[in-house]
Amino acid sequence: MLIFKIFKNGLKVFFVTLCCLKFNVVFGATTYTLLEELSSEIGPSPTLGVYLTGMFKLGIGIASVLAVLYIIIGGIKYMTAEAVGVKTAAKETIQNAIFGLILALASWLLLNTINTDLINFNPNLTPVDINTGGATGSW
Repeated sequence: MLIFKIFKNGLKVFFVTLCCLKFNVVFGATTYTLLEELSSEIGPSPTLGVYLTGMFKLGIGIASVLAVLYIIIGGIKYMTAEAVGVKTAAKETIQNAIFGLILALASWLLLNTINTDLINFNPNLTPVDINTGGATGSW
């Protein structure tokens, strides 16, 4: 009986979604007029270094946010628990979150200490000559 209720609720959601989509197609704008002219200038395309720098910063940011969330979750578990085993598990959660945060920030610190270009990800690659199959220059 439970399966039929789930199936019935799923059908309701499907039909409501279908009606909303059909409503948007029928009554939606068919053409769009620009409010302002597009400029013909195209800026420089981003390089691989720009993407890698953004991904590195995003990764450290996500790791930091997750570490802070796990510290908060561990603190709430520690405050609300009365059993010793649960308090120990909450302490381990907090310790692991702090370790992860230190690890993420240490990776940035290590790369920044060695060379700041490692964080900016600006690879200076030499072009390869396709005709000879090797790098430009003589052996």
